[in-house]
Amino acid sequence: MITRITMRGCALFCTLALLAALNACSRAPEPVIFGLEKRHFDRLKLGPRPEVWEDGMRTTLDPGQYEWWYFDAHLDDGSVAVIVFYTRSMVGIDSPAEPLVTVSLTDPDGTRHSLLDRVTPGVFRASRQGCDVKIGKSRITGDLKNYRIVVNMKEFSCDLTLAGKVPAWRPATGYTFFGKEEDLYFAWLPSVPYGQIDGTMAFRGGKRAVRGSGYHDHNWGNVELRNILNDWWWTRAQIGDYTVITSEMRTTGRYGFKKLPVFFLARGEKMLLEDGRRMTLARAGAFMHPESGKIVEKRLVFTYADPERHETVRYTLERERDILVFDMLAALPSWKAFFARLIGVRPWYHRILGDAYLDVEMGGKKESFKSKTVYELMFLGDNVGGL
Repeated sequence: MITRITMRGCALFCTLALLAALNACSRAPEPVIFGLEKRHFDRLKLGPRPEVWEDGMRTTLDPGQYEWWYFDAHLDDGSVAVIVFYTRSMVGIDSPAEPLVTVSLTDPDGTRHSLLDRVTPGVFRASRQGCDVKIGKSRITGDLKNYRIVVNMKEFSCDLTLAGKVPAWRPATGYTFFGKEEDLYFAWLPSVPYGQIDGTMAFRGGKRAVRGSGYHDHNWGNVELRNILNDWWWTRAQIGDYTVITSEMRTTGRYGFKKLPVFFLARGEKMLLEDGRRMTLARAGAFMHPESGKIVEKRLVFTYADPERHETVRYTLERERDILVFDMLAALPSWKAFFARLIGVRPWYHRILGDAYLDVEMGGKKESFKSKTVYELMFLGDNVGGL
């Protein structure tokens, strides 16, 4: 049943939301901290490196929690596939669980296809001992090294294997805590920083063998992301013998728009750098995106510097074009999306294709590489600063 809401009720609701926002802006920023201290490892019962059980289900289907398992594949024919298994939508996490699988396909010519399969909780199953998640007729299984991704939709199906070439990793515990009590969190586990994809895909009847490079990570939390994070840039790439994963999250005003850097570099199977506190991000070429209305930068330079060890790594992204620009409210029922927009909620996701440049100076040796890569901008909040 949909409750009837009067214009007076809408006005009152919007006024209260505005007052709450103004009150939040007037307060001193609340604390936010990476979970990298011993007390965090002890509290979470974690060791220094990921274990298989960590890629199992870490939350429940109860309201107020969310979780997703993400896979992407950059295929040898130039196409890109992104597959995500969710326990519920990232927007409106206090609603009943509604597990779903999303698939985003980008053809070599840039043509984009988006598909979604939503199911009831009764046909959702997930293990807590390791990655074994079933949503409807689709399933993912894996052990931090080898994964199988099976998706069965009306228009799309796949049976893929992902063989990890770089060990599973996480930045410290993988948790970022928010608030004085550290009771709110967002967690992230890059289970396969880089791997080999093989298998078959079928889209609208055309089945083909595929091969390429792949990636898998796992995210979960217990607070609406738009309440803690305003936006983030995230990227991963395989360039030469190197694997790069880097990100800069920016908190909401409630937490002082604090920047949360992450940086990971490996050569082959050997991890080289993982202290995000030594990373800075320089942005250039900002413009207002015509579709989302969010500020997007054309050039990003992630720089890791350790002067004492004479180590400098510069990872540069030069924007080419959009692969996907997605209004995240579109995944909600229309009436929920309407009221979200009414109070100013405008979450947008941008997936971008661009050139990646990696300049490494370590051990007295300098190397430079160039490649194509796909990266993302998640914009959950408002534009910060100006053009």
